[in-house]
Amino acid sequence: MPALFFDTVIIRRDGVSAAGLDRTYAQLGLGSTETLTVCAREMTVQSVPDRNLNLAADKLFVAGPQSFDIPDSGKRTVRIAAERIEGPLVVTRRGRRGAQGAPGANGLPAKVRMVIADPSDPDIREPRLVSPPTAGKNGQPGGPGEDGGTVRVWFATASVSPGVAAPGGAGGPGGAGGKGGAGYEDLGVPKAPNGKPGPAGTPGRAGLAERRPFANPAELWARWAAEFAAPGIATTWSGHRLRVAEYEYRRGTVDSLAAARRHLEVLLKRPGSDPFAPRARVLLQQLFEHVTYSGVPRDLDVVPDVAFAAQRSGAFLDAALDLLGRAQTIATGGDVQSTIASTVTLQADKSRNALGAADARKTHAQEAVKTAVSGTDLAKARAKNIDGQISGLRTQIEANNAANSGPFALMKQVIDVGSKVAGAAIGVSTGVGAFAQIGSGFAALSEIGSTSTDLFDLVGDVSKALSSSDFKPFVKSIKEVGQAGKSIFDIGALIADLDSIKATHSDPLVAKLAEAQRESLLQQRQVALNTQMEKEAQLGVTAAVAEIGGINADIAAADKLAADIRNGITVSADAAVERILVAVRRLLDALSADVFRTQRAREIYFAQDPVAPVRHDAGYLHPDIDRILPVRDRLKRIADDLDARAPQLIAWSGLVEELENTSGQSRSPVTLSFSTTDAALLGPLRASGRMGFSIAIEDLFEEDGSQLHEVKFDGVTIVLRGASIVTEAVAGVGAATQSIRLRQLGRSVVRRRDGVIKSMTSPSLHVHVACEATADGVVARITPPANPRAQPPFSLWGRGVAGDWELQDVDGIDFSGLTRIEVAFETQAISSGPLRVASTRAAQRQLRPIPGGLPADPPPRQPVKVPPRGMPSYSYSYGVGVAGVAAVGASLV
Repeated sequence: MPALFFDTVIIRRDGVSAAGLDRTYAQLGLGSTETLTVCAREMTVQSVPDRNLNLAADKLFVAGPQSFDIPDSGKRTVRIAAERIEGPLVVTRRGRRGAQGAPGANGLPAKVRMVIADPSDPDIREPRLVSPPTAGKNGQPGGPGEDGGTVRVWFATASVSPGVAAPGGAGGPGGAGGKGGAGYEDLGVPKAPNGKPGPAGTPGRAGLAERRPFANPAELWARWAAEFAAPGIATTWSGHRLRVAEYEYRRGTVDSLAAARRHLEVLLKRPGSDPFAPRARVLLQQLFEHVTYSGVPRDLDVVPDVAFAAQRSGAFLDAALDLLGRAQTIATGGDVQSTIASTVTLQADKSRNALGAADARKTHAQEAVKTAVSGTDLAKARAKNIDGQISGLRTQIEANNAANSGPFALMKQVIDVGSKVAGAAIGVSTGVGAFAQIGSGFAALSEIGSTSTDLFDLVGDVSKALSSSDFKPFVKSIKEVGQAGKSIFDIGALIADLDSIKATHSDPLVAKLAEAQRESLLQQRQVALNTQMEKEAQLGVTAAVAEIGGINADIAAADKLAADIRNGITVSADAAVERILVAVRRLLDALSADVFRTQRAREIYFAQDPVAPVRHDAGYLHPDIDRILPVRDRLKRIADDLDARAPQLIAWSGLVEELENTSGQSRSPVTLSFSTTDAALLGPLRASGRMGFSIAIEDLFEEDGSQLHEVKFDGVTIVLRGASIVTEAVAGVGAATQSIRLRQLGRSVVRRRDGVIKSMTSPSLHVHVACEATADGVVARITPPANPRAQPPFSLWGRGVAGDWELQDVDGIDFSGLTRIEVAFETQAISSGPLRVASTRAAQRQLRPIPGGLPADPPPRQPVKVPPRGMPSYSYSYGVGVAGVAAVGASLV
C-alpha cells in the first residue's frame, strides 16, 4: 500500500501536490486497483481520482461539495479520518451500472424462388414463396448492477455534517429485440414481428456508508490506527511529524517555534508515537528551557573572543560549499570510487576542524556554570542584607503609626505599588543586556532560589502563588500582558513608583522603605536570573558534548567509508552523498552556533534589541521537499540557499569595524575618572579587603559636556592612596607586585545611540588587575589593547561602566593607611554632541555606595541540578487564574 506523508498537501485528480512539487500516480507506480494512503497535518481536496483512497488529516479542507463524487466510479473504497472537516464534504461511491443485455437475433426474411409461368415461353417467370419470414428473437436480460463501494468518514468536528453514500449500481438495460424478417409484398407476405426487448438487470446491493463522529481526537486516532491504517502507517506518520517539528524548531522564528511545539504535543497523543516519544519530550523540554535547537541557551552571555569567530566560521562556510559541490559531482555519476574515497576523506578532515569550536563552547559553558553559581550566592546574600533593613523599617513605621492613624496606614501606599510583588512574581525585564530573551517574560518567586529544584518546579510555584487570593489583581495584569506579548510585569514601572514615593513622601521612614524595597526587587531579580543561568550553562555543556559526539561519529563513518573503498568494496554514489550531506549539515550547525554568539555579542555591545531569529536550518529543507526531491536536486537547493545566505552569514563578522563606523558618529577612547574619600566606602576595604561602589548613568559624559552613548569597558586605572603592597620585592626582578580583583556585579545601565536607556542584568564577571607600588600608594592598571583586532578583549568585554562594581584584595595589599581611591575607566564610547555645560563637573566624579552594601562571601556550593531530559511525562502548561499562562522556554507568555 503506497503511502505519502506531508505537512500540507493538495490532492488533485492528476496527482498529489506538496510544496509545489507534483507526483502523478504513474510516477508513484500506483496501479488502478491499489490504495493510496496520504497523511497530512492539513489537506485540501480539489478533485479526486477514481482510485481507492485512505486519507488522514488534522484538518481537511474541501474545495467543493462534489469533490469526492465521481459518476460511475465503481466499487471503490474511500476512508477519511480528520479531526476537523472544513467545507461541505460529500463522499459517494456508487456501484457501476450493469452492462446492457445482448440484443436478440434478427428474424430471417421471406424466401422466394422464381419459376417459369408459361412453358411455351421460358422467359416469362413469376415469384413463388419458398418459406415465410421469421420473427426477431427477444433481447437478453441486462447485467446486474455492481455493489456499492465502501465509504467511511470519521471525524471529531465538522463545519457541515459530511454526506456519505454507497448505493448499488442500477441493473443494466435489457438487450433490444431482434428485427423481424422482411416479408414479400408482391405475394402479399407481411413482415415478421420484431423480438421483444430483454428485461433490465438486477440492481447492485448497497455498500458500506459510515459517518461517525468521535467525542475526542484521541479516540478517533486510536480507532483509525486499529481499523483504517495499514500496519506501520501510524508509526511512519509520527516519524514524519517529528521531522517537521525539528525543522520548524531549527527555523527559530516565534511562529515556527510555536508550530514546533504544536507538532510535538500532537505527536505525543497519537498512536504509533512510542518510538519517537523520548525525542519529542527532549525537544519539548528544550523549548521550555528556552534554548536553541542545538541546546544552547538563547539568553547566553558571550565569550570574550566571540567577535573573532568569523575567522573560524568563514572556513566552515567554505568547507560546506566545497563538500556540497563535490557531492553534486558524485550524484551526477561523474566520480569513480577512488574520487569518492578522497571526498569522504576530505569530509573527515573538515569535521576534525570543527572539533576545536565544539571544545571551545564546552569550556565556555563549564566556566559559565561557575560564574552563575558565584553570582547567585552573591545576589542572595545582598538580598538578605536588604531584607533585614526592610524588616527593621517596617517595625519602625508600624510603631510610629500605632500612635497616629493606625499600624499600616502609610505602609498601604508601598504595598499598593508593589511590595507584595516581592513575594509573588517579578518580570525579569533585563532589557537587552546579556540576556535579551529573558526580558520577554521570565518569572520568578522570591523564595524560588532555594526551594525549586528545576524549571518545572519554578513555573509551578509561580502559578500557585499567582492563583492565591492575595495576588488576584496581578492575574489581570498577566492576562493583559500575555495578549500584548510583553513581559509579565514591567519592573521598571514598579521601580519608578517606588522612586516616586522615595522622592515625595512626607514620612522619611516610608521614603527609606521605598528605596530599600526597590533594591530588594532588583536583588530578587538577580537571584532568579543567576539561578536560571546555572541551569542554562549546564545545558550548554550538554549541548557541546552532544555536538562533539556527533562530529566524532561523522569522522568515524567517513573513515570507514574510505577504508571500504580501498579494500575493494563498491560504495554506491547515493550512500556516499548521504554520508557527506550529514557531515555538511554538522559543519553548518557549528557555523550557526557561531553566528548566534556573534549576534548576541552585537546585542550586548550595542544594547540592540534582537533583530533576527536564532536559526539552525542552514543545509536543511522542509521534509515535504526533502523526501520528494532526487538527491541531486536536494544538493542544488541547499547549495543555492547557502549562496544566497552567505552575505548574511559573514556580514556580522565585521563587528570590530562596526564599532568604528556608527552612522556618522565617532567612537573613540574616553577616560572617565571617579574618586572617593568617603569613610563609608573606604572602611570596608580597610577592614575586610572588599569595597562595593556604583556608577550612575548620569555621570557618563565627557568633560566638555558631550553626551556619551554605549560607554563600554576598555581598561582601568585604580589608584589606592595611602595603601601599600606587603609582599617583599623579588631579588633580580624589581619592585613587588600584587593584584586586586575588579568585579562587575551584573547590574549595568547603558544609554544607546538613540538615547534610550537600557538596564541590563547579567552574571557577574571579574578581572584581576596587576598592582605596583608608588610613592604615595598603590596603582593597578589594565591598558587598553593598541589594536583591538590583534587579540581578543579580556573577560569584561562588552560590559558597560554604569552599574555596580566591587574591589577585592587577593591578600597582598595593606589598606590600613588608605585615604582616597581613584578609579579611571578607559572606555570606548560614542559622543553625540554637547548636551551639558562643561563647568557643571569641574571636579572628579564621585564613587557612589551600593544600596544594601556587600555581604560576606558565601561558602561555595554545588550547582543547581538540571532536570534530566527524556522524562516519561511532563505537563508543559500551567493555568493561572483566568489568564491561562503557558510555560514556553524560560518565559511565561
